[in-house]
Amino acid sequence: MPAIGFYERQGWQFAGAEPDRMGGVDITALRYVYRLDGAGV
Repeated sequence: MPAIGFYERQGWQFAGAEPDRMGGVDITALRYVYRLDGAGV
């Protein structure tokens, strides 16, 4: 998926996937995280 590649190039990292429901349809939601400099350190 082109959108996922865009976010990965911007530094977002895949953190997991979970089942979800959108518009009455079962989907797999992909979770991406972006680490902020110095956050939690």
